[in-house]
Amino acid sequence: MYSIIIAIIFYIIGFWLLSKESKKEPHNRIGLSYLSAILSLVMGVAITFMWLLIIL
Repeated sequence: MYSIIIAIIFYIIGFWLLSKESKKEPHNRIGLSYLSAILSLVMGVAITFMWLLIIL
């Protein structure tokens, strides 16, 4: 139950970081922000996948 809430938090953080970085000009973008956004989205997907495996 709580794992899906954690996954949603990871999704929100990931999409927020992606939108924040995409608004910047290309030469001002930071690669680590993109990396952290992608990693948080991957964590959200992994937690959702494990939650689905437990439910099913």
